[in-house]
Amino acid sequence: MVTFSAFSFSHLPLPKKEKRPLSALQRFFRVLMLGVLFLILGLLCLRFSLGHLFFVNHSPSAVPGIYVAALERNVSYHKGDFVVASDPYDFPEIGIHKGALFLKQVRGLCGDTYRVTDTDLVMDGVSYPINHTLSYLPHQKEGLYSIHEGEILLLNDYPYSLDSRYFGPVPAANVKSRVSLLVSFETINQWLYRLMPDVLIHVSGMDQDA
Repeated sequence: MVTFSAFSFSHLPLPKKEKRPLSALQRFFRVLMLGVLFLILGLLCLRFSLGHLFFVNHSPSAVPGIYVAALERNVSYHKGDFVVASDPYDFPEIGIHKGALFLKQVRGLCGDTYRVTDTDLVMDGVSYPINHTLSYLPHQKEGLYSIHEGEILLLNDYPYSLDSRYFGPVPAANVKSRVSLLVSFETINQWLYRLMPDVLIHVSGMDQDA
């Protein structure tokens, strides 16, 4: 019987490779990749411990851009705060379903009163126009209303905003977090223009030609 002993090329001495020092560019990209990796891991840890951290708004009802959520828990809301809340109604005609998140501004709290007229909602002397041409929008009857405990009035300055001017105060439980504008899309566009003006001008010219 012929027996073959175990053998592999791992038993042979490997030629030594000469180590080449990393160039400055290679070191830069290595540090950059490590930084991005740690940043992603940090954001994931915060995401699972605190919930959603960043929200992107494309709607003209508030400044389009990237918003960051408040990190503290048990946040108390004040007039003027921007918050992310879930929609209390279905609006299938425009593709919005109950529970969808929207970005609105706190305008009224428990104990405040507001008035609804045939043309607008008046809160703290400010009028928010109401659109009566769209039949699928809910409307409050004309009169004076009080905001009760556990409710928040959400209104944006944008005249076509879908907010409390139509469906009234929102349950405080619908508010997910208070947010602040981190960076607007306009600012991002300005940065890109400063970094790559020739490229952006060229693209803009192509769009105009098309």
